Amino acid sequence: MSRKKRRLIRKILGWLVLFVLVLAVGSILFFSVRWVIHLVRSPSPLQEDETKYLSPPSNETILFRGTDNKIHLYHTGTKENLTVTEGPDYAPSWDTKGEGFYFLRKIDPDSYTVYYYSLSDQLERLLSTQEVYTAWDLPDPDNTWIRFSPDGKKIILSSMNLGIQMIDRENTDPQQFFKRKNIPLSAVWPDIRIVSRNNRYCLLTTHRNKNSNYISGFPNRIPLINQLFLFRTDLSESTLVDQSDTPFQGQSFSWNGYTFVYGKNNQIWYVDSLQSIHPRMIATGTFPSVKPNQKYTITVPRWTAFNLLNATVIHPLTAPFEGSLLLADHRSLAVFRIDTQQLKIFADKGKSRSALLGYQMIDLFLEDLNQDQIPEVLCSWQSYEKALGAERISQFSLTKQGSLREMFRSDHKLRNTWKWEDLNQDGTMEVLNAYADPEGEEVSMLENMTWTDVYQITPKRWILSNRLYPAFYKQMAETYRSFLTNAIKNPAFFGKSIETIEQWLKKSEEIVNQKR
Repeated sequence: MSRKKRRLIRKILGWLVLFVLVLAVGSILFFSVRWVIHLVRSPSPLQEDETKYLSPPSNETILFRGTDNKIHLYHTGTKENLTVTEGPDYAPSWDTKGEGFYFLRKIDPDSYTVYYYSLSDQLERLLSTQEVYTAWDLPDPDNTWIRFSPDGKKIILSSMNLGIQMIDRENTDPQQFFKRKNIPLSAVWPDIRIVSRNNRYCLLTTHRNKNSNYISGFPNRIPLINQLFLFRTDLSESTLVDQSDTPFQGQSFSWNGYTFVYGKNNQIWYVDSLQSIHPRMIATGTFPSVKPNQKYTITVPRWTAFNLLNATVIHPLTAPFEGSLLLADHRSLAVFRIDTQQLKIFADKGKSRSALLGYQMIDLFLEDLNQDQIPEVLCSWQSYEKALGAERISQFSLTKQGSLREMFRSDHKLRNTWKWEDLNQDGTMEVLNAYADPEGEEVSMLENMTWTDVYQITPKRWILSNRLYPAFYKQMAETYRSFLTNAIKNPAFFGKSIETIEQWLKKSEEIVNQKR
């Protein structure tokens, strides 16, 4: 082939490559411009104005577990309540397109299998005879919020005591289940359907703990009660929807309009307007969910690293920390700054850097202990295994950066309590830290007897000040002597507890008789 022909072929190939490149770039630009115009002219649900969709859909389908232990479908338009499964069934959860739902069936007192119900066929079918879960895997399904992910691949469990757990249905290795405890809310946020179609609103509940006052002497206790809130998803605004003497039993936002549904006291309540929130009871049952008609993209808020699905408190802070929220669940504490969407979770120091501070939060106070216009946070946690006092009581201060710093802690002690009291009537409150640390079962022989340390509080530390209060320990010594007078009459019954009280009496007498 001559040089002239080769040059011609190379030139033709060059023009072809250039043409393809121009065509590709032009196509990309063309479709990019079309996409931008589409976004401008047709706002996505992430941008839409919910006021255009405030009228409730003419008919929504609400899925829930009835008080007869069967799955029901309620139609808001016709008010028809249909029983669609045989029972006993749990955890009804819509699939992605609302064409059917997954649920759990109890096959014996301690075992559950997974079923799917198709709306078009009106038939339920067992998904696998090999997939059986025990009561250990699914604890207390009557009261635990259990929901399948829309694709059916995950089972999400949420409870006050256990936090968020997740079972991967595609991984049948039973040993893997235990690695899925303490799942962050962010990992399941797109699957639980408590957020509105434009991601602007979400439904959050707070839970009341058991009534035990391990911290006393203050009027400013933050109420730990069962409440349902409609929140802006950035937590900048909230509206109280309802409150209850018992924990709420699931909530669900509609993606068909701006309506939602929730369970309370074995009743299903429906709200058909965000402009005027007036819940109405539509059926008896628990753990409802609204049928989705289409799928939306869900954005995950920054604060979902903290588990507000099982919140104890979502409380606004005052100056100089206005614009921040104190967040608490049963085991953790955090501060969330709304304007920067910055979350600061408190973690214990040490190798583990654990944010799990206790088993179950009982008390929560915001109190200006130092009269410096900066409130301190006082918390107590109850141990499930040892219900004779707080397993941990802590005082936290708020730093200038808006994070929590622990100033003092009393833990691993039985009958552990704090009481604020002005012992010498000088206008300054002291802290009485009562506790008992006997070994084994002898604590049961001590009745209500404890040892008490007295602390004075400064802005920087707690100071052990027992020797400054001989009058207080004189009264304690009299109490110990009275106990011993009766206990010595029956030494076999009281055992080593007598030695414990004798040691406390000796310590009290040393303080009373010290040289001044």
